[in-house]
Amino acid sequence: MVCLITALKAQQRDPGRCNVYVNNRFELALPMLDVSAEGLQVGQSLHEDQLEHLRQLADRGQWYRAAVQYLAVRRRSRREIMDYLRRKEADPEEIPAIVERLESSGLVDDLAFGKAWVADRLALRPRSRRQLEQELQAKGLSLATIATVLAEVAPETEDSALCQLISRKRRQYPDDERLIRYLQRQGYSYDQIKQVLHGLSE
Repeated sequence: MVCLITALKAQQRDPGRCNVYVNNRFELALPMLDVSAEGLQVGQSLHEDQLEHLRQLADRGQWYRAAVQYLAVRRRSRREIMDYLRRKEADPEEIPAIVERLESSGLVDDLAFGKAWVADRLALRPRSRRQLEQELQAKGLSLATIATVLAEVAPETEDSALCQLISRKRRQYPDDERLIRYLQRQGYSYDQIKQVLHGLSE
């Protein structure tokens, strides 16, 4: 069967996208950039493998747009995006290319994500360095990236977070020994806890 491009029409709602008609029937939609890059023209004949390639491009664009919308809510790590695309049943073979495109455009950046995550945590609900490390690991960041992110957390910042936690929990744990055990479970070292408690008692 001959596959002939019979029309290329910009979408009314999104002029940056183009509807591709093959044999007078709507076949797929592509970004205008892809239409240009593929050299598509009205009257062009397509082999079946070429048409399949265009379908794959269209699918990839669909999942790319879904990922961009997902990112519009808040920053996401690389693993979060990959997990999201899997949940949405994107083609597993296409996911790496979609994520790479997001990274090349700066929409996905694990280092920037990690820094923003830590800044938010320390500002809104202070945590120990160990807790932050565990959270970043759960988000899929590499150990090297986590080390870079946490290297920027000053000791005074962590001590300040510990002070805030002690203030919140002092009534619940009036006894120092119980309070220390609780704080150790939150990832603070014994020496650090004793030093901050000593400073608060002065």
